[in-house]
Amino acid sequence: MDEELWYENDRNPIALLNKITKDRIETLLEDQSFMQEYRKIEKDYKNYISKQPNKEKTIAYFSMEYGFYDNIKIYSGGLGILAGDYLKEASDNQLNLISVGFLYRYGYFKQQLTVNGEQQAILEPHNFNDLPVTLLRDEFGNPMLVVVNFPGRSVYLKVWKLMVGRNPLYLLDADNDFNADEDRSITHQLYGGEWENRLKQEVVLGFGGIRLLKHLGYDINIYHLNEGHAAFINLERIGNLVKEDNLTFDEALEVVRNTSLFTTHTPVPAGHDVFTEDLLRIYLRHMPERLGINWDNLLQLGRMDPTNYSESFSMSVLAANTSKEMNGVSELHGEVSREMFQNLYKGFFANELHIGYVTNGVHYPTWTAKEWKKLHLEYFGKDFLSQLGNKEYWNRIYDVPDEEIWSIRQLLRQKLVDYIKQRFEDNWVKRNDNPKRIMQVLNAIGVIVSFYPIVLKALLDIIDKFLP
Repeated sequence: MDEELWYENDRNPIALLNKITKDRIETLLEDQSFMQEYRKIEKDYKNYISKQPNKEKTIAYFSMEYGFYDNIKIYSGGLGILAGDYLKEASDNQLNLISVGFLYRYGYFKQQLTVNGEQQAILEPHNFNDLPVTLLRDEFGNPMLVVVNFPGRSVYLKVWKLMVGRNPLYLLDADNDFNADEDRSITHQLYGGEWENRLKQEVVLGFGGIRLLKHLGYDINIYHLNEGHAAFINLERIGNLVKEDNLTFDEALEVVRNTSLFTTHTPVPAGHDVFTEDLLRIYLRHMPERLGINWDNLLQLGRMDPTNYSESFSMSVLAANTSKEMNGVSELHGEVSREMFQNLYKGFFANELHIGYVTNGVHYPTWTAKEWKKLHLEYFGKDFLSQLGNKEYWNRIYDVPDEEIWSIRQLLRQKLVDYIKQRFEDNWVKRNDNPKRIMQVLNAIGVIVSFYPIVLKALLDIIDKFLP
C-alpha cells in the first residue's frame, strides 16, 4: 500500500491505515493486481474466521503479559511470547479460550546503551488509536467499568477487547479520569514500580479479571494461571462460591482446585513474587471474612511452611495450593519445579509429585520464515497446516534435496546478518558513536559472514570422510 509509510510506522497496519492518503487509496482501488491480492487475503480471512470455536468447553487464561508483535507493547519476554502463541494456537485449533490481561500505557521499557556502555531505559507510550483494540461500552454507550475495592477507595477499570483470531483478549486499563493519580499508574508499565504497585497489579488482575468475565456472562470450565501473578483469581472465585452458593471454604477450595491449572515459568525461588504480611493487610484485610476463614488461614495458603509465621506470602505457593494441575515449561523445568515445591507436599519425594511439564512450542505461522513455509507447502502438501502435530508430514523433510535446504539456510543467514548490521548501525548513530568505528565493525561482520560457508563446508567434508 505504501512501503515507505509502512516502515516509518514500525510495520503497524492500523497506523498505516490511519495515515495513508486518500489519493493513494484511490490509486490502489484502480490497481487490478493489488485488488486481486486484496480479495484473496480477504477471502482467506473470512474462511478462517467463519469456523467458530468449539463452545463445549470454555477456558479462561490469565496472564500479566502477552506477546503478539512489538507494536503491542504488553510483554517483556518469553512468558509473554508463550502466552501470545497459546492464544493464536487456540484460535487455529478452534478452542474457546477467553483471556484477560492489561493494556499498559507504556508497556515494558526498551534498552539502549550509551557511548560509555551504560544502559538507558526508554519508555514509549502507546497510541491506543493505532492498536487493534476496541473499548467495551455499556448499553448507554458509556465505557464499561470493572470495579476493584482498595483501602478507602475504589479503582475503576476500562476494558479493551483485542481479537486474537477467533478469540477475545480482554485488557484492563486503570489510566482514566475515574481514578486517583496513585491508581492510574497501576497499568502504566509492565512489572513497573515498587512492590506495592506490583501487588496492586496482581489484585486488579485477579479480582477484576474474574468480575469482568462474570459480568460478561461467560461460563468457564477451566481457569489457566500463567505464572503466580494471576493467583488471586482463585481467591475471588472461592469468595464467590462461599457467598453465592453457600459453600464452606473447604468445599469452595475443592471446586476451585479441580478447575484450575497453574503454569510456572521461573526456575529459581527468587524469581517468584512474595509479599509481606503488612502489605497484604492493606489490600486483603477484607478477604478472610469473605472466605469464611481467619487471617492466619489466609496467609497459610501462600506459605511453603504454614507454621512459619515469619515466611512471606508467595503468589506461586498460593497458585499451587489452589490448583489441581501444575506444570513447568520444559522437561528439565518440570524436574526443577518438583524440587522447588517439594516442601508443599509433606511425605512425598520430589519425583513422586504431580507437577508435570509441557515443553514450550511456537506458533508455526508466526515464527516460520516465508521461505520455509513455501518449501513446506511444496513438499508436505496443502493439508500440512491443519496437521502440524502429525509426524508423518514432518518426515517428508527427507524428500527435500539437500541443496534446497542449504540454499534457504544461506539466504536466511544473510538476512540475519543484514538485520544485525542495520541494528548496530542504527543504535550507534543514535548514541553518536565514532563513524570510523561503525564502518570497521560492519565491514568485519561482512568478512566473517563471507568466510562462514567455506569453513562450515570444510567441516562437513571432514565429518563425511571420517564418520560412517
